[in-house]
Amino acid sequence: MQLLKRLKLNLHIQYKPIKNLYLRILPPEGKISICAPLHTPLDVIKKFVLLKSAWIESKQQKLQNCKTYQDLQIFGKPVEIIQISTTAPINNFLKDEQMIIQIPKTDSKEAEARLLDKFYKKLLLEKCQQLITKWEPKLEVKVKKLSIRSMKTRWGSCTPKTAAIRINFKLLHFEEKYLEYIIVHELAHLLEASHNQRFKKIMSHHLPEWELLHQKLRFLSIQ
Repeated sequence: MQLLKRLKLNLHIQYKPIKNLYLRILPPEGKISICAPLHTPLDVIKKFVLLKSAWIESKQQKLQNCKTYQDLQIFGKPVEIIQISTTAPINNFLKDEQMIIQIPKTDSKEAEARLLDKFYKKLLLEKCQQLITKWEPKLEVKVKKLSIRSMKTRWGSCTPKTAAIRINFKLLHFEEKYLEYIIVHELAHLLEASHNQRFKKIMSHHLPEWELLHQKLRFLSIQ
C-alpha cells in the first residue's frame, strides 16, 4: 500500500469484454488508467499494477518534465506537448491513440507558440492535400489554390471561377471525417456553386453520410 501511495496511483479502471489487462499513464498528473476484463477482482488489478511499478514510476517522472495541453486535440486525438533540449525540427508520432509532439526548448513562450502554429498549419495543409488528391479524380475537378484561414463563420469556402478553396484552421482539432466532409463539400462547389438540388445530389452520390456530418459539425464550436 505504501508503494501505491508513493507512486501516486490514482487508479481509473474500465471493465471491458477483453482478455487481457491494459495499463496507460495519463498526462498531466500521471494517473493510471486500467482496462480490465469483465469481473476481474480488484486484488488482481492491484497486483498487476505493482508488477509494473518500476515502469509506472519512470513514466510519471518523465511527465513532470512535459508540457501538456489537456484541451487540445489534433484530428480528434489528444495531444501531449514535450519540450526537449535540442535544435532538431518539431517531430510528432502516435502512441496509444495519442499524438506526441516534440518541440525544442525556446527562450520565450511567444517563440514556442510561433513554432507550434507553423507546425499545426503544416499538418493541416498536408492532410488537406492528401484528401484533395483522393477526391479530385472522383469528382473530376482540379484545385488550383489551397489555403488555411482562421474563419469565424465558415468551415470552408470556395471560389469556383479560380478553383480556389479555403479551409478553416479549426478543423485541425476535430476528427478527420469532418475535414474530409468539408473538402468534398468545397470540391463539389467547383461543379455547382450553389446549394441547390444538383449540389445535394453530387454530395449524396460521393459522400452518402454528408448530411449527418453536416448536422454534427453545426454543434462543434467554430470560435
